[in-house]
Amino acid sequence: MTQPLLMETFLDRLATASPTPGGGSVAALAGATGAGLVSMVCRLTLPKTEDGDLIERLSLACERADELRLRLTSLIERDAASYDAVITAYRLPKNTDDEKQRRRGAIQDALKVAATVPAETAATALELLSLAHEIVPDATRNAISDIAVAVHMAYASFSSAWVNVRINLGSIRDDSFIERMNAQARTDREHAASLYQTTIDRVDAALQ
Repeated sequence: MTQPLLMETFLDRLATASPTPGGGSVAALAGATGAGLVSMVCRLTLPKTEDGDLIERLSLACERADELRLRLTSLIERDAASYDAVITAYRLPKNTDDEKQRRRGAIQDALKVAATVPAETAATALELLSLAHEIVPDATRNAISDIAVAVHMAYASFSSAWVNVRINLGSIRDDSFIERMNAQARTDREHAASLYQTTIDRVDAALQ
């Protein structure tokens, strides 16, 4: 497994003409930063309460946010690797009919992975949105703006990831695979939009 990129190195690479890391990796990074903020808010709030139930809720939420952050961090590199595999498949030889057939198969397999990885990013970002929604009532008021930023980042991660799914679906020739992905997107998009708006409304109410 490759080591995670340092932020400065990641941003330097992002600014080059190389297609990786690209939008899919940035989508995962956005989600990872949001998850980090959720963990931070939990840890800032915990010392301020002696309520046993609240301590348990925040401790579990913190643990979950840490898990989501680590998952999203791994998806930064996985997304770049999945698209590198697509490029490698397109570069396979195509001099004979047999080579052309193998190349077509390799391209389709690589494209499916390249679509599946950002779909996983989107699913993880959706989990993060749900977690942020749950902890708003418990969060210390001094950190409520951090929850708002976490929600914005999680929603950006979700939306951006699905854009990267869609662009790969345009080159995939498996209709059933495309329909499964599109059906999931339709369901998750509605859920994510609802969570995003209701959580932001909760934050706005808490800031009154």
